[in-house]
Amino acid sequence: MPEGKALCILDSSVLEKPESTKAQGLSPVISSKARRLAKPRPKLGKGYYRGKPGGPIVVPGFNWVGALVTGWADQGERRPITLGAWHWYAKPKTEEINLPSEVPYQRQREAQREVVERVVEAWGRERLLHVWDRGLSGGEWLGEALDNGWDFVVRWKKRNRLRPAEAESVGNVEATESQRDKDGVVAWKLTAGLRAWGQKWIVNPRDPKQPISVRYAARPVCLLGRDEVLWLVVVRLGKSSKRRRGSGEPWRLLTSERVETAEQCWRIVEAYIARWNIEQMLRYGKSELGVESIRVRDWEARHKLLAMVGLAYGFLIELLNDGREVIVPAILRWAHRTGKQGREALSTSLPT
Repeated sequence: MPEGKALCILDSSVLEKPESTKAQGLSPVISSKARRLAKPRPKLGKGYYRGKPGGPIVVPGFNWVGALVTGWADQGERRPITLGAWHWYAKPKTEEINLPSEVPYQRQREAQREVVERVVEAWGRERLLHVWDRGLSGGEWLGEALDNGWDFVVRWKKRNRLRPAEAESVGNVEATESQRDKDGVVAWKLTAGLRAWGQKWIVNPRDPKQPISVRYAARPVCLLGRDEVLWLVVVRLGKSSKRRRGSGEPWRLLTSERVETAEQCWRIVEAYIARWNIEQMLRYGKSELGVESIRVRDWEARHKLLAMVGLAYGFLIELLNDGREVIVPAILRWAHRTGKQGREALSTSLPT
């Protein structure tokens, strides 16, 4: 059962520096801020709508891969969290000859692989269940995970193809690559018509007062080029749940864990629900911890500052894991961010 494993949640982000030109390690990143600013707002009246936004806007920035290690928890219970790794890198620039040696120039897959290997080395391969989003749902990456013995749960794209476990090419050593590819079926067809194994309620991260009803089921599948049996879990919104616009698409979760009962299926759903923690880490790292506000040119100096920020973040989440509810409010009152109390905080000592 996967309950005996910790969850290693991996995700990537970028730090946008649209006005920077001299900092070491800058590379092109897609700006999510520009996408939000270009969003049409016809309800505000005349003059705000300028037509449909164009393609992505690319700005200078830095690339970030983060990993959290967390445990299992029932609905409403405190989930222990530990910072697994932070990794900063820049995309390779082939047009430059003299690149700074201290800057790690990597492709995204290389950086993600380095972070996963670092966490696996610290925790052990058998003790981790990796949780990934759709950006890591490629067949090459998952084949590498199977070769390395990494157990995983990944959200699968509905138009990506898989082979049913009962396909003729599965287990047939004489099957050619074209036969295996021919047996592939898009994921939404594989999950269409599956009867629900169960129904439960989950917490709505956008509105905790309105929980979401979900139904879930699973079926065995295989990757196109491999014969290892995986399981495709489908999670649909229940009829009693309010649907946000564009939120009716089911989750399709591909996992290397065996899923033969409703209880095992639900545990895979819970594992993917835990992925929301790394979304919060990336968001609050940029806003509350200020990792996007660091203004230094040298990569080494920036890396040291970000390392100290990582230590501070690790300390804060350890406080949250402590369970003594009075500690965190006391620190927040002592280290207030605004007003006279905030200006005088550096000249005072932490009360014992």
